[in-house]
Amino acid sequence: MQLTNTNDLAINGVKAMIIGESGSGKTTLAKTLDHERTLVLDLESGMLPLKGTNISAVRIKCKADLDEVLKNLTNGWGNKFDNIFLDSYTELGEMMIKEIKKDPKFKDPKMGIKMWGVYNETMQMYTKYLRDLSNFNVFLTCLPSTKTDGIVQIETIAIPGQAIKDSVRAWFDLVLVLKAGKDDDKKSYRHLITSAEEHPLAKDRSGSLKPFEKPHLQDIITKVNN
Repeated sequence: MQLTNTNDLAINGVKAMIIGESGSGKTTLAKTLDHERTLVLDLESGMLPLKGTNISAVRIKCKADLDEVLKNLTNGWGNKFDNIFLDSYTELGEMMIKEIKKDPKFKDPKMGIKMWGVYNETMQMYTKYLRDLSNFNVFLTCLPSTKTDGIVQIETIAIPGQAIKDSVRAWFDLVLVLKAGKDDDKKSYRHLITSAEEHPLAKDRSGSLKPFEKPHLQDIITKVNN
């Protein structure tokens, strides 16, 4: 059994979800990480915003691709990268549910509950594996969504499965909400919201961040670690 100290908690890396509308620039945030030490896990085939940056990327088309990447990260690639940027968690959920539905036994409508149970377990396993990768900073982008509770619209994330929607934010110490637009004076703005007082999905357990931070992930890492 290894004894640790609370002063060393940040050494395991910063782990965060980044929630933002399509077009807000989630993928572009990878540019704000150390280009030589960052690996992008591309599930959306949307790497055009990173053209010319010399950032390493790998296309994830199926569960087997992801398994191979995770195996490499815990072996030889561990010395090559500090930052893992998964784009996007929404697509990860879509990919997993499509693969699970290919199982012939789930073609029976009576197996629907069982199928979603397998999906929830699979997503939880992969999400926590990524979150717990030692000595890596891990960022997972995700689209926002809404759900209706009676007549009230509740903000949530865009991913298959209500159980995952309700649980995944609790698995991360940081949930950053990327907002871009124009203020009342028609001036453009783009920032990361970190405080639940400013956005219901945002969260900062580190206590190191301001409610609004500039969209620069390497700065976020530095602030959390210090």
